[in-house]
Order: sequence, then structure tokens, then C-alpha cells
Amino acid sequence: FFKQKTAYEITVRDWSSDVCSSDLRAIMGLYLSIIALWVIGIFKRHYWLMATVTNVLFMSGLGFGRLISLALDGTPSLKFLIGMLLEFLLAAWGIYNLNLYKKSKISCR
Repeated sequence: FFKQKTAYEITVRDWSSDVCSSDLRAIMGLYLSIIALWVIGIFKRHYWLMATVTNVLFMSGLGFGRLISLALDGTPSLKFLIGMLLEFLLAAWGIYNLNLYKKSKISCR
């Protein structure tokens, strides 16, 4: 049987292996697809709602993932904290815009 490595035993070479690299490329493709939806939502009005909802879900998911990491892994770097703050701010901005959109739909009736 194979001994599982701890986080301290993993080397840079392990992270750049073919399996890990292909996984990271697949995740990058997913990120690029979501970004494309956001850009389409800017220029095509009927995609705005879907783009904004996915933005809120995506950014809050990243933020909560970082929060879990903060709880489990301890004190992070300043870049980590700034990223988490920005992710929550972007999610909040999306929620704010969704509420404006909802109010405008109600007043148009």
C-alpha cells in the first residue's frame, strides 16, 4: 500500500504532476466560462440576471471557502484576507443589484 503524504511532505514536483496540472487547467476553463457569462451579461440584457446570480454564488462560495480555510488552517497571509474581503464585497454588490432589479420589477407592474 502507498503511504499518504502530509501537506509538509508534498513537494513542488508533486503539484506540477500531469494529473494535478490537468485538474488545474480544467478548473481554469470553468473560471473562464463563468467570466464569459458575466461579460455576456453586461452586453446582453436578457443574460444579466443569470450572470449576476452566478456572480453572487461564485464569489460567496470562494469567500466562504476561504473562511473555512481560515478556521481550519489558522492565520492566513494578507493577500488571502484581501481576497476574501473582495469576494464578499463583490457578492454583496451582486445582492444589492439583485434587490434593485427586484424592486424595479415590482414598481413596473
